[in-house]
Amino acid sequence: MQLLVGLASTPDTLGNLERCRTGLAELGRSLGFDLLTGDRALSDRADAEAVSRHFAAQSVDLVLLLCNTFTPNGDVVLPFATLPARLGLWALPEPTREGPLRLSSLVALNLFASMLQHYGNGPQPRCKWFLGEVAAPAFRRRLEVTVRALRAIKGLDGATIGYIGGHAPGFDNLAFDADALQRNLGVRVRELPLAAVIDEARACSEEEAVDRGAGIAAQASEVACSAGDLQATGRIALALQRILERGGFAALAVSCWPGFFQELGVFPCVAYGTLNAEGTIVACEGDVMSAVSLLALSLAGDARPTLMDMVSLLPDERALCFWHCGLATWNLADSGGVRLITRPVPQADGSSADVGGFADVSFAPGAATVARIGRNGKELLVAGGEISDQLGPGYEGSSGWLTELHMAHQQVTPAQFLDAVVRHGVEHHYAVLPQDVADALVEFASWLGIQLIEPRELRDSV
Repeated sequence: MQLLVGLASTPDTLGNLERCRTGLAELGRSLGFDLLTGDRALSDRADAEAVSRHFAAQSVDLVLLLCNTFTPNGDVVLPFATLPARLGLWALPEPTREGPLRLSSLVALNLFASMLQHYGNGPQPRCKWFLGEVAAPAFRRRLEVTVRALRAIKGLDGATIGYIGGHAPGFDNLAFDADALQRNLGVRVRELPLAAVIDEARACSEEEAVDRGAGIAAQASEVACSAGDLQATGRIALALQRILERGGFAALAVSCWPGFFQELGVFPCVAYGTLNAEGTIVACEGDVMSAVSLLALSLAGDARPTLMDMVSLLPDERALCFWHCGLATWNLADSGGVRLITRPVPQADGSSADVGGFADVSFAPGAATVARIGRNGKELLVAGGEISDQLGPGYEGSSGWLTELHMAHQQVTPAQFLDAVVRHGVEHHYAVLPQDVADALVEFASWLGIQLIEPRELRDSV
């Protein structure tokens, strides 16, 4: 997701603008944005309105207003406040520590921020401040967070989720309001019956299905399911990929049980997980808001997310286990790889049968983000942490132990995380990304006016 950043500037007397422009253009190549520089300095309101119109015509995503020098015309910031683009106010450090004040750059930033507060509209942040040279690590970290947040905002706006087969039986907490979701995040939803996937899967040739199944098996460290299971898994993966591409969907939310087992004799977990690892977002159990959460994480990050349940809490080790029944999260696997397994599944006659389509995998250690966008895009739970390899392999299926949790810039215990989940009635599915982009998701929420679920001090009363 490439962004366009517009660079505007107050009058420049020391050659700062060219140095900053060159540095930003270079930084954009690594962070994923192109740079558009205003064609005039912001000496007065007319200059600002002209540059603002130019940025609007080019659909700029972020405006950085470089406060090169102090200008008494505080209203030059106001035209940028009316743009759809987010606004950053950027001050440079003074070149000396004594003698005549050379820039008064920070004064200009202060003036502009105050003008926005007094004359801006709406509950969302008016701007974000930046301070320092482009090469400064603190400046780069702060801008990277913004770029990642805006990638998620831009990628969701106009995205369409394919909602296939409804949500899983009994999981009525996964219900959503499609109109509200489009109003809040710009995400559209289009419904299809599960039969569309089943029919597409059956239409795949045997050769195609065998080849796709064999390609999946070739990535596994162990295959403990039948050739028939692999072929059916290949059919499901092919069908979902074709439906996504033909429908122009950004992601899919697909019901899994009991339909796939009844019609094709396997569960679709491995197919879903394989597609997620390849960059095709699929949420299981027909959970549309999970699909939105997975998509937001994939846009903000550089890795592939997967969908998990919270299943175990270890207070002494300050660890939470996230698990799901068998998603083949290839990109999350530790050195043990992914085992393709069967699991006992209850049958209609009360008996149990071993059924394929599941994966057994323990997550590799490293940074991670857990997130769920809820309430039709008006609420966000997000936490960062570390996946640990010191607490055992976890439960059969796809699982990982998350430690060193932090929420809303606070270190939290697993019990505090659980408390926040219960207090807000967060749905029981979590998008997990093997990368810490929690700050970017917090900023994503701030720009859009989304309520951030925050932890509280743990207590024994309600």
